[in-house]
Amino acid sequence: MLFGLVMVGAGLFSWAIARPLARRAAKIRTWVSATADVAWWTQRGTTQVRVLAVCWIVIGFLIAILSLTASL
Repeated sequence: MLFGLVMVGAGLFSWAIARPLARRAAKIRTWVSATADVAWWTQRGTTQVRVLAVCWIVIGFLIAILSLTASL
């Protein structure tokens, strides 16, 4: 149960930091390509991190629920 709740917390934390993390990654991309569109790469990175965060939250809830029902 605790592991599931930790995964839910990690997912919520990832959701919260998705935008700044993606913006920083987009700025690093400009080091390689001078024509990189920072706004587009920020949006794309934010979407990718948030999809991963939702997966963590769902898996965490499933683990927590299954561990509760297994202990009954």
